[in-house]
Amino acid sequence: MTFGLSIRQVYCINANQIHEGKQIQASIANTNVEIPNSTKKDEVVLSRDGKIVEFQPTNRVAENQWAANPLVKELYGKKKLVPDMTQTNTTTDEFALLFLKSQIISDPFHFLDESWSQRVKSLNLSNMALTGRIPREFGNPTFLVSLDLESNNFQGNLPQEMARLRRLRFLDLSFNKFRGEVPSWFGFLHQLQVLNLRNNSFTGSIPSSFSNISTLDTLNLNFNSIEGQIPKVIGNLRELKLRGNNLIGSIPLSLANTSRLEVLDISDNSLQGNIPEGIGNLHNMKLLAIQYNQLTGYIPFTIFNISRIEFIAFTANSLSGYLPNGLCNGLPILKGLYLSTNKLRGHMPTSLPNCSLLQILSLSENE
Repeated sequence: MTFGLSIRQVYCINANQIHEGKQIQASIANTNVEIPNSTKKDEVVLSRDGKIVEFQPTNRVAENQWAANPLVKELYGKKKLVPDMTQTNTTTDEFALLFLKSQIISDPFHFLDESWSQRVKSLNLSNMALTGRIPREFGNPTFLVSLDLESNNFQGNLPQEMARLRRLRFLDLSFNKFRGEVPSWFGFLHQLQVLNLRNNSFTGSIPSSFSNISTLDTLNLNFNSIEGQIPKVIGNLRELKLRGNNLIGSIPLSLANTSRLEVLDISDNSLQGNIPEGIGNLHNMKLLAIQYNQLTGYIPFTIFNISRIEFIAFTANSLSGYLPNGLCNGLPILKGLYLSTNKLRGHMPTSLPNCSLLQILSLSENE
C-alpha cells in the first residue's frame, strides 16, 4: 500500500534500485521530519524537485500519521482530482485513469483522492475494496509495466482495448468478479511475464494465443469456470496453475517439453487418462499436484527421480500399481507425498527413512 494515491508513477522498483527518485530515512530534503515509531522502516521516495512520489507504510496507522503531517502535505501536494468528463482526449495517462476513477462506484478508503501528472508505469490498487468496472479507455496508459488489481470487487468483462498495453509485464487481476471468456488478446502482450486471473468467474477455454507470449513465466487460472482441454502448446512456463476449473481430456504429452516448469497444479478438474511418462523428465519440478481428477494407470517411476521436487499430490484419482522400494532414494528434499484415495497396493517402500525432510505422508484408502 502506498501513501495517498496508489495511482502514481513509480520511481523505484525496490529499495535498492531507484531510477528517478532518491530514498530517505529520517529526513526529507535536509529538513527534519518527525517520523512515528511505527514508520521507522517505511520507505519514502522523493522526486528530483523534492516531491514525495512514493511512500510505503507498514500499516494504516502509520499512513494516517504521515497524512496528518503538515510538512508531508506540503511536499506531497494536496491537489485533488477534478475530472472533466466533457474532455474527449483520453490518450494521456491522466485521462485514462480519470475514466477508470469514473467507473469506480465504491472507494471506501478514498484511495483515489490525489492527482498525478506524469507517465504511469506501475499501478497498484490491490486490497482497496474498490467496486466497479475497467473502462475501454484504460488501454491508453501504454507505458504501464505493472498492473495489480488483486482482491477488489471489479466486475464485468475485460475490455479488448487493454491489448494496447504492450509494455505490460505483470498483470494481477485475482480475487475479483471478472467474467466472460479468457481473452485471446492476451497473446498480443508479448512482454508479459506474470498473468494471475485466479478466483474470478472466467469461462471458455484456455486461449492457444498464450503460446505467443515467449516471455510468459507464470500463468495462474486457478478457481474459475474454464472448460475444454489443456492446450498442447501453452508456452515455456515456470509455473502453470489451473486448479479448480472444469477441464477435461488427458494431460498433454507436450507438457513434458516445458523444461523450465517448477510448479504444475492441475488439481480439481475432470482430467482422465494416464500420467505422461515424460513428466518425470521435468528435472526442475518442485510441486506436482494432480489431485481430484479421474486419472488411471500407474504412476511413472521417473517422477520419483526428480531430485528437486518437494511436493507430490495425486490424491483422489484411480491410480493403480505399487510404489517402488527405492522411492526415497531419488527424492532428497521431498516434504509432502499425497497418494490417498487411489487403487495402489503393496508395502511401504523400504527407502522411506531416506526421505529425511518428509513432513506429510498420506497413503490412506488404497488397496
